[in-house]
Amino acid sequence: MNTTTSGVQIKTSSSNASRKSRSGGFFLFRILLNIPTSLRFLISLFIIMASLVSLSGAISTYFRESKNLVQVKKENADLQKQKKYQLEEVSRWNDDKYVIAWARDHFNVVMPGETLIHISGYDKVGHEKDLFNYESNTTANTGESDTVDSITKPWYESVLDSVK
Repeated sequence: MNTTTSGVQIKTSSSNASRKSRSGGFFLFRILLNIPTSLRFLISLFIIMASLVSLSGAISTYFRESKNLVQVKKENADLQKQKKYQLEEVSRWNDDKYVIAWARDHFNVVMPGETLIHISGYDKVGHEKDLFNYESNTTANTGESDTVDSITKPWYESVLDSVK
């Protein structure tokens, strides 16, 4: 349509004006309406697949990091238990009674006025052990233990031998 206003000609088209005013999403939607259904389906399928591919990295990172988070929480709980045990151990070592009892058990410490009685033979578990001699009691020639007789003796003879 041609119109003249004060000597200037303006050429306008009603279809062009309506397309320009409807730019953006509506224009794209109108184009999609003119495309056959099967092609629209393929385009939408392509868009969905592209979005899934772009999100797959983020999804795999999420699951990997959540797995790592569970592992770190487990390690944290273990370290907290270890910390609690270490703090209890420190508090025990700050107690003089514990230190004295430990020294008596491990080093045979005797307090002034006490007498140490050493009983050789079996330890608490029932294995033969001499507290002051950590080497084996084997003879050089035979390689057999010379305490075999003490194991086969009745218990009361072993007690009497330890007192001698």
